[in-house]
Amino acid sequence: MNEKVPLNLFTPRSYQKPIIDAIENKGYKRVICILPRRAGKDITAFNIMIRAAMRTIGVYFYVFPTYAQGRKVILDSLTNDGKRFLDFIPSSLIARTNSTEMKIYLINGSLMQLVGSDSYDN
Repeated sequence: MNEKVPLNLFTPRSYQKPIIDAIENKGYKRVICILPRRAGKDITAFNIMIRAAMRTIGVYFYVFPTYAQGRKVILDSLTNDGKRFLDFIPSSLIARTNSTEMKIYLINGSLMQLVGSDSYDN
């Protein structure tokens, strides 16, 4: 895929920038984010996952404590600005979605899936 698609729908806050910088530019594989409620931890991580999925073809799991919580946070909730989480993925990058299994197939072949750690057998 030679065409560049801007992933600029997310504007990180000042305290989210070091998290993104550590993963995107410094090559960290893991980071620990200690932030208060409503500080944008999920939206930051979700946008990092979108970028990784577009950069390298693979299967990407976003793991929540429960399956229901994953649906509530990513598929049903809104950000402070009133945007849905899925709106951060440009529609031109989405091949198809399966909301029942909480899967997002991207045009480059990557798969993003929301899962719950409570039902690891599934």
